[in-house]
Amino acid sequence: MAQQNRRPQQAGFTLVELLIVMTVTLIGLTGLVSLYRYGASGNVDSERTSQASVIGQRTMEDLRGLSVAQIGVSAGGYPVSDNPLTFLSALPDNTRGVAFTRCLDAQALAVDNDLVRMRVTVLWNDDKSAVACDGTADHRLVFEMVRNRTDTL
Repeated sequence: MAQQNRRPQQAGFTLVELLIVMTVTLIGLTGLVSLYRYGASGNVDSERTSQASVIGQRTMEDLRGLSVAQIGVSAGGYPVSDNPLTFLSALPDNTRGVAFTRCLDAQALAVDNDLVRMRVTVLWNDDKSAVACDGTADHRLVFEMVRNRTDTL
C-alpha cells in the first residue's frame, strides 16, 4: 500500500484572510474618524451659538434696565445716529478668538408711537473675522422686545 502524503489539518488564518480583515477594519476606522471630526465641529458651532445667546440675553437685560431716552431713541422714533447703536455689556465680545458683533436697532412702531421695538442682533463668522452691523455674517441671532417709551423696567 502506498502511503499518501497527508498534511495535518492546519489551524489559523492565511495571509490573504488577514489582509482582508485588516482592510475592512481600516475602512471602518476611517469612517469613525471622519464621524468624530464632524461631531467635534458641531460641538464648536453649538458652543459659539451658546456664547452668542448669552451675549444677546445679557444685552437685552442691560436694555431693560434703561429708559428709552437713555438708549437714544429720538422723538421721531428713529435712532439718533444713522447707524444702529452699539451697546456694550460686561461680557467681552471676543470669546475664544471669535469676534461677536452686537447691534442695537430701536425704532418706534407704526401702530403706536409710544411703543418702541428694540432689536439686538449678534453676528459672527466661522473664520473668526470681525463683522460690521451692516455686513454679511455666517451666523446671526436676533433678540427683540417691545417697550413703552415711559417704562423703566
